Amino acid sequence: MAELPTFNIENLRFLIVDGDENMRNVVVNILQTFGVRERFEASNVEEAFKILKDYKPDIIVCEWELDNISGVDFTKKIRKGEDYSDPMVAIIFLTAHTYKWQIENARDAGITEYLSKPISADTLYSRICSVIENPRPFIEGDTFIGPDRRRQHDPFKVGNARRESDKSGGEDGDGEISDDEINAMLGM
Repeated sequence: MAELPTFNIENLRFLIVDGDENMRNVVVNILQTFGVRERFEASNVEEAFKILKDYKPDIIVCEWELDNISGVDFTKKIRKGEDYSDPMVAIIFLTAHTYKWQIENARDAGITEYLSKPISADTLYSRICSVIENPRPFIEGDTFIGPDRRRQHDPFKVGNARRESDKSGGEDGDGEISDDEINAMLGM
């Protein structure tokens, strides 16, 4: 992994939304090691919206699978400004769902970054750095609300990443993909 910049993120507010208490604990512990003081946890969407109303986090770390709606639908609600949330808040998807169509659905719902499980402190920090270093303009159109989906796109990165996947047994190119392929798809 490339050397990451050093940011002081201790004053950022984080909301971790995940029904799995163990996974929330992992993220909280990682954030603690970064010195982050304000970390809020929600096991479901209702708790998350209560926290969003009261504390206005800077970054949301969200799982795909939530209680009665998906993380994609949760993101869409946030982007539409429902339940008094900040529609421009950064959302990092942290999930085991790594099929191409899932990543595209999350991107099209308005997520800011995507991170596949299992995670490490370095991979989570890299996504936080990306949010800080590369803020994307917020787009509000007829069919999309969220960070600009267009990034610097290098078709060779995607092609090379897909070819590596093909070597490892992917037959139709629609199987699960790696963090490197996700980065290539999202233009990172």
